[in-house]
Amino acid sequence: MFFSSFQTRLVVFFVGLLFVALSASFLAVNQAQVRNANRVITADLAEDAAVFRRLFSDRTERLLEAARLLSSDFAFKIAYSTGEHATIVSAMENHLARIVGADTMLLVSLDDDILADTSLPEGGVERRNPWPWIAAAALDDDYGEAASIVMLDDHLMQMMVVPFMVPDLDAWIFIGFLLNDDYALMFEELILSRVSILHETVDVPGTCRNVASTLDGSDRNRLAILRDAGELPADTARTVRMNGDGFVSSVIPVSRSADDLVLAVLQRSLDEELVAGARRIDEGDYAQRVEIDRKDEIGVLAASFNRMAKGLAEKERVRDLLGKVVSPAIAEELLSKEHRPRR
Repeated sequence: MFFSSFQTRLVVFFVGLLFVALSASFLAVNQAQVRNANRVITADLAEDAAVFRRLFSDRTERLLEAARLLSSDFAFKIAYSTGEHATIVSAMENHLARIVGADTMLLVSLDDDILADTSLPEGGVERRNPWPWIAAAALDDDYGEAASIVMLDDHLMQMMVVPFMVPDLDAWIFIGFLLNDDYALMFEELILSRVSILHETVDVPGTCRNVASTLDGSDRNRLAILRDAGELPADTARTVRMNGDGFVSSVIPVSRSADDLVLAVLQRSLDEELVAGARRIDEGDYAQRVEIDRKDEIGVLAASFNRMAKGLAEKERVRDLLGKVVSPAIAEELLSKEHRPRR
């Protein structure tokens, strides 16, 4: 009876020890997979950031080209020469409708008075240009052009400025494009990362807002909170938790003025990358590896995993070669036989 009880306790002890060892091994391998996935995503996000910057620059140039069309449009110059507010606004609205994505257009005098505004076609109270620094930048530019991101009626907007020549410089043409969810979605479809645009007042804590995003409502707010908390510094990649999921996030400065800072946040799901890695092995991609530089039993386990993946890959190559000289059925039979050494 004593022996039986002792034997039972011994079995329970070794089973528990095995469980602890397996749990530690699983945890270490899982952590290694997370590190590997993090490295892959960080590299991908670095490429995405470079693509985003190039796309943003290319889009700015295309929008400036659209603004130039009105600047050189003969019909608009005729409308402008009438001096009639309604005629000028009507010509501006017609041109605005032909520019994909454009949301507003203003005609601003060299003294920064707003002469016409498509958002206020009836005119009315005299108003001043709220962004005189953009016109000043255009005046200093060799081509008389400038672009900036500004606030308009609590909306973030990419604003283009080109000179209006009749034939000399007589006014500025402002054309604005909203930075909204459609804007973020356009970039996401091109770079395959989640895209958000954050706006905050420079050096004023707690002012960060997510103004354009492909994220859901709760995640949008969470992103702004993380930025306010200092967990999303610019020009770096960090892994943050949002609704229980890990997201590797890269923050890119887009525009900075004396008062405003605009950032783009590119994100990829760490959990989705881990699932995708497991799926690739399941579907026959045996190039996956676990990188653990350890000499203990966990390192042995990782090495065994890598040998297994390598063996599966070699078996696939042999199957492909056999398939070229024998039927698939014979190739499968040869591969399924165990290798037995000669006696």
